[in-house]
Amino acid sequence: GSRATGVAIEAAGAFGMGMDVDGDSVTTVIVDLKGEILFRERRRAASTRPQDVAATLRASAFATASRLPATVSDRLLGIGVTSIVEPESIAQALAPFLVIQERDTACAALGERLLGSAPADGSFVEVLFGKSVRAGLMIRGRLFDGAMHRAGRIGRMRTGEDGRLLDEAASLDELAPLLAAHFERDADPDDFLSRLSADELALVESWLDRATSHFVDAVIAISGFI
Repeated sequence: GSRATGVAIEAAGAFGMGMDVDGDSVTTVIVDLKGEILFRERRRAASTRPQDVAATLRASAFATASRLPATVSDRLLGIGVTSIVEPESIAQALAPFLVIQERDTACAALGERLLGSAPADGSFVEVLFGKSVRAGLMIRGRLFDGAMHRAGRIGRMRTGEDGRLLDEAASLDELAPLLAAHFERDADPDDFLSRLSADELALVESWLDRATSHFVDAVIAISGFI
């Protein structure tokens, strides 16, 4: 019978850090309790060797964490890293932070489920394009990993009329220089196409034509599996 009291999440109540490892590239973000990205930075390691990547992870983590105001710096709960390669060296490099490591497909699927536009029943497939093509599968809100922890490795499929591996036909390596230049700009990371020259746009369109003609075979296979 008393008057209702409105409550809401305090965005600055806690923070989390996410670090994405893609070859020699490390992207770091800090998000608040509402999932809003507060800080973002990208760095390149000296090489793809585990020790070089681990050193870059540490440098980026501490530099990004230092950007939090001193009054809330103790509210950084931990770091999620999209890599399970050399897990011990990564954990040591990021000490004393609490570190959780997982495949990037699992992280992407969980993020989509929590903060994205996933369907209400929690069943969907999240596909990532990079040096390889891989997928994360959620069934009724639970991550499906496969009996041998190999679910989602669709890049090893033979696709298209020429039977090329999807990893070869749809790899982003061809566009890597354009993407690297884009992320080095201090601009909206999602505003990519509008900043390309005519020749660069033609290259992207050529990649899209080839990648989608091969990717459709993977879509059919995924649909059949589901």
